[in-house]
Amino acid sequence: MCITTGLKTIRQGNRVAVWDSGGRVRFVDGPKRLWLFRETVELLQRYSARADQFIIIHMVDGSVRHLAGPAAAWFDPVEHRAIKIEDQVTVGANEAVVIYRREGEEQVDRRVLRGPAQFMSQPDERWHPVEPGAHYNAAADEYLVLNGVDGSARHIKGPCRHVVQSHRARIGRGPPFSPAGCQ
Repeated sequence: MCITTGLKTIRQGNRVAVWDSGGRVRFVDGPKRLWLFRETVELLQRYSARADQFIIIHMVDGSVRHLAGPAAAWFDPVEHRAIKIEDQVTVGANEAVVIYRREGEEQVDRRVLRGPAQFMSQPDERWHPVEPGAHYNAAADEYLVLNGVDGSARHIKGPCRHVVQSHRARIGRGPPFSPAGCQ
């Protein structure tokens, strides 16, 4: 980037940031012919996501935005720190994903998304797949809590190991305690 005086052509499909000598910016979409006097022109990057992707925008203030595809976004040097494209998670017919979202200071909401589906996480969510054949272990002072899809819960006293037989199983690790009905 250098300070320019004269004519500048902005091609169709492009966007530029024009910075004046006072540090102010204006955005110009092409096609356009500009007369510049002691201004700097910066070509901006365009990010496009297909239907099976999403755009992650990291803002200067520290917040994060996700845009589901198909979508497009221009990089804004004043508002954006970074932009990247990621694929949505494809959950197969015999798979599931456990999604965690923080609700307030100490509460975490957990939900299970069963396939077939496509999943785009939100900025405040974390997730992990649950696959048939996954192994879960509990030490001698722990319990495994098996939550059934019908709402029932089964506690298994450690030391033990559980292998997930189907995508319908949800496993949680419980604190050491003596609930009624433990095996």
